[in-house]
Amino acid sequence: MCYGHAAYCGQPSSRQCTEFHHQRSKTASSAMHIVDPAQQRPPAQRLGPPGFDADSLNDDRVGMTTDGQNKENSDSQRTRKTLTHVDEQGAAHMVDVGSKPITVRTAEARGVCAMQPATAEAIRNNSAAKGDVLAVARVAGVMAAKRTDGLIPLCHSLPLDSVTVDFEWESGAHLVVTARVACTGRTGVEMEALVAVSVASLTVYDMCKSMDREMSIERVELVRKSGGASGDFRREF
Repeated sequence: MCYGHAAYCGQPSSRQCTEFHHQRSKTASSAMHIVDPAQQRPPAQRLGPPGFDADSLNDDRVGMTTDGQNKENSDSQRTRKTLTHVDEQGAAHMVDVGSKPITVRTAEARGVCAMQPATAEAIRNNSAAKGDVLAVARVAGVMAAKRTDGLIPLCHSLPLDSVTVDFEWESGAHLVVTARVACTGRTGVEMEALVAVSVASLTVYDMCKSMDREMSIERVELVRKSGGASGDFRREF
């Protein structure tokens, strides 16, 4: 008799009994398996607003952000590096130019004073109530260029080599104001040229506002500049 398995099968101890229990054990083993506890856990709850995709998080950065935020942060950092008057913390500061070489710097800027034809005629004929409009505006532009550091907070004080302010009529009642500035120094004179044009144009307005308060100052812009590590610039018209 199969005493070891008699309670289960009651078969005589024989080859058939051995094969019977072998097959039964094999069947039981295939039906049983070890369950990984991790597989029994419910899926982790993903926090975030509706539509939030945790798979888009970038694990390579401290404080994970979405791709869109990464691009925004990257653009912000790139802009911050480009803006020389902004430090790594985003605070404004005056650029240290002490280590820069001394080179010849030039800049040219222009602007347009748009006015009524009668106002333009008065300026041409030197018949404005306040006197010679263009002569006063020219002096104002030169003086303003020399005082740019007192008007623009983070500009350096520069010993200017020359400042010129010129006027040219365009389309009858449009006065083009052009300023050219030169300096031998460690930083450029773009702001000096732009300030010269702006103040010269404002002076034209002041000299003629009694007869034409609708005058406008338009398109104040840098035309060209040369010198310095950034190289030359020329605006395409």
